[in-house]
Amino acid sequence: PKQCDFYLEARTSEPDMQPRILELVGQLQKAVESEYRVTVTMDAPTLSKPAQMNDGIQQALTEAARACVIKVQPIAGGAGHDAA
Repeated sequence: PKQCDFYLEARTSEPDMQPRILELVGQLQKAVESEYRVTVTMDAPTLSKPAQMNDGIQQALTEAARACVIKVQPIAGGAGHDAA
């Protein structure tokens, strides 16, 4: 295709990591442009403060998943609606 649009969402529970993530994405952008001879245009990033879900709810969900033999991996939720 002549143009392809996509969105990358990278979340972390550590706000100090956001600049490092942006740096790595920039390095990846340059590598992709070079390897595939394309132009990658990126909009300004939207940064948000990590939101934490209630500990009791997290524990209840973890226990329910384990009871169903579902592996659990905590992830950071950058959006408040995720934590809510």
